Amino acid sequence: WYPPQHLMQAFSNNRRRFMSSDEDRVVPVDFFWGLGGMDVRGVDKYDPVQRGELVLDTSFDASSPEAQTFLKQVCVDVKTSPCDAPGCGGAGSSLVRNGVAGKVVCPMQGFASWLAMNSFSFV
Repeated sequence: WYPPQHLMQAFSNNRRRFMSSDEDRVVPVDFFWGLGGMDVRGVDKYDPVQRGELVLDTSFDASSPEAQTFLKQVCVDVKTSPCDAPGCGGAGSSLVRNGVAGKVVCPMQGFASWLAMNSFSFV
């Protein structure tokens, strides 16, 4: 009963084409800093190709030692955070699937590694 161009109608039309797996319960989460929002003026909300324009937060500055240390620590905290909810695996589980071996992409940790390889110190 949705309009033909509506996302839910497209999902309904195609849902039987895809098999499900245990991975379907895993939700990727991305953290971003320095974003002010999305300008969606003139965007058709039923057209997934139209996304709008990203608006940057001009007050964001990751150049200070405090900001860099914070951004690096966020990755450590996310990777080591416990999660006892059933969706995480229950008591003793971690927020990141596969615990500390799980995939967490952290540009600031990569930057710190690059500095170390080039004989510089991180902050």
